[in-house]
Amino acid sequence: MITNPTKKSNHFLSDPYSYFAIGVIFLVSMGLYAPSLSYDYLPCDHPVIAENEFTSSGACGLYSIFSMDGSAGYIGDRRELLDEGVYRPLGQALYALEYELVGPNPTLSRWVNLLLFTFSGIMIFYFLRRYFFNNTTTGKKVFASIPFLAALLFVIHPLQTEVVAGLSGREFLLAFSTALAGFYGASQFQKSGNGWYLLLLFTAMTACLFSSEWSVLYVFLIPLALHFFEGVEKRRFLLNMGTIALSLGLFSIARLLVMGNLYPTLTLDSQSVIFPLTEMSILEQYATILYTFGKYVQLVLLPFPQSFDYSSYSIPLVNWS
Repeated sequence: MITNPTKKSNHFLSDPYSYFAIGVIFLVSMGLYAPSLSYDYLPCDHPVIAENEFTSSGACGLYSIFSMDGSAGYIGDRRELLDEGVYRPLGQALYALEYELVGPNPTLSRWVNLLLFTFSGIMIFYFLRRYFFNNTTTGKKVFASIPFLAALLFVIHPLQTEVVAGLSGREFLLAFSTALAGFYGASQFQKSGNGWYLLLLFTAMTACLFSSEWSVLYVFLIPLALHFFEGVEKRRFLLNMGTIALSLGLFSIARLLVMGNLYPTLTLDSQSVIFPLTEMSILEQYATILYTFGKYVQLVLLPFPQSFDYSSYSIPLVNWS
């Protein structure tokens, strides 16, 4: 049963076992993915980091990263080879800063990925415990609670390997972790009215949107969550909404200036390479989409076998026969 956290009798961290639970999540996450810290760049990392002119230029490449499609640093003017129209500069900018500090060093980049992932697991535990279970489970029982077990499942699930170990997946880690931070800022402002939480919300949501344009979903999810969990104190809610709208406006202007549109588009030349479904009939497209969806569900429930390559045709095209 969902409860109202504003009526809880104890604070999230008033129970010392909450600290222990956070420590367990931290240690499990860090220990499980520690072997990845010694990995070299993976094949999918080279176009983003080592072989990307913008990234390897360090701080000097930041202007190009924010003013152009980052893939141009790898493919140059051969845009027809990979024209997804994505604008996700923040993750690449962080790689460029790391390159500026220590040169091509995948270990440092993997440390950043792992810390972002671990932070996300801890925040999942926090939000589930606070908003769904009202901090009611205390003492040793916290280790058998749904929030703790859910957060633990999040950090140990094998499907997370690609996002953590593959440096090119940082955009998703950044988007998710900053969205959680943004919701925290919004919820705290809704309760306290402290303006510093608005600053946290603006910073986090701006970072979230500049990590991945698909983060626009959080622009709608966070206000819904505020209304559902925190109730609506009208003035504070409107200020939260205005702050989120400001972040969205800033990102939209930047994307419009750089990409010339507000959402990803594909050229006709690139569609058949990136989305082979475009060469199929409508019936074959939906059969393959349904099969792929089922494959994803199966991997969530039973993550075997796994693959490092899910590019075009790695999942077979099917029909209804």
